[in-house]
Amino acid sequence: MKYTLFIVSLILAACAGTSPDINPMKYPELLIQYPLPELPASVKLPPSFLDLEIFVQENGSVERVRLLTGSGSASWDSLAIQTIRQWRFLPARVDDHAISKWIRLRASIRYSEPLMMPLSGIFCRESSTSDTVYGLLESGAAFDELAKQYSSDPSASVGGMIGTVNIYTYPENVRRELENLDRNKYTHPIRYGNHYVIFKRLQE
Repeated sequence: MKYTLFIVSLILAACAGTSPDINPMKYPELLIQYPLPELPASVKLPPSFLDLEIFVQENGSVERVRLLTGSGSASWDSLAIQTIRQWRFLPARVDDHAISKWIRLRASIRYSEPLMMPLSGIFCRESSTSDTVYGLLESGAAFDELAKQYSSDPSASVGGMIGTVNIYTYPENVRRELENLDRNKYTHPIRYGNHYVIFKRLQE
């Protein structure tokens, strides 16, 4: 059994600098989360929650992590920090400029086996474009050809093929749609970071 950590709430956002916020800010948004390692048998009471402080850089990568509540195992806490540093975010923005930012998260630990799924995707920057693509799909257009024409992701060059991924690395709104997706079917447009994505589950 593997541990998958789901973010359940953003409880605090602290400024990375010393000056107060003047303009409205868009806070970092989690895009990719990798499952935490299994807890050792020595941890008799596995934590239900982790309180984290994470420094998200302008490119969305994680530079620093602080565990405010640990597991009771120093070695596991260290591995958890290494894993969290691989996560990726849509960075904080002020006036449409990306900035670095400390955020504080409360995360719920749940148990789940990895759910591996071969996927393709069409990534659109505007919701109107994704709606157009979805309409074309409903009219019988080929997914891979539409990906080549409309997708802004590098996967467009291979017809939108993303590969086989553990869908629990995606945020909850994406994961929820993919969990019940049948083979050779596609989703409605889903907001994912600064894109609207239509995912297709491929045949294994």
